[in-house]
Amino acid sequence: MKKIFLTSFLIITILFSCTLESEFSLPNNNFIATELFGIWSVTDGSEKLVIQQNKEQTFTVTLFDKNNKKEIISKNAYITKINGYQIIILPRVKDNKTIYAFYGYRINNGELRYRDINPSFANIKITSSEELLSYFKKHIDKKDFFNAWSDALVKLK
Repeated sequence: MKKIFLTSFLIITILFSCTLESEFSLPNNNFIATELFGIWSVTDGSEKLVIQQNKEQTFTVTLFDKNNKKEIISKNAYITKINGYQIIILPRVKDNKTIYAFYGYRINNGELRYRDINPSFANIKITSSEELLSYFKKHIDKKDFFNAWSDALVKLK
């Protein structure tokens, strides 16, 4: 039962978390983390997160539930680095507008973990991409900028 809860939690977290969302994005600094591409799952493999490279600098993030139902999270995700932190940017269309969601991530010993931005930092009014980048640079080193790391996802392929 716990494994099902953890994988369902993965889907809920990515789709509905309170991470910082903005109509403005961080720059794509052409960083490609090939170790990110593949199929990831929480322990039992019943639900999967698939990350596939599109073009040189973007990738698609797709979730598959235990019934193999497909949910595309983002078709043009990309990564940027700020002050040494790797940030996944997940653009998606919401109410006919492109909205960008931001997650920190790390891969260590074949495990992927991600974390969203603490709601106390996510509740801000941003008026430009430059202002967003400045905001990240100013706050990203603060210990409470991000929430706790997610449960580990293991790479299946």
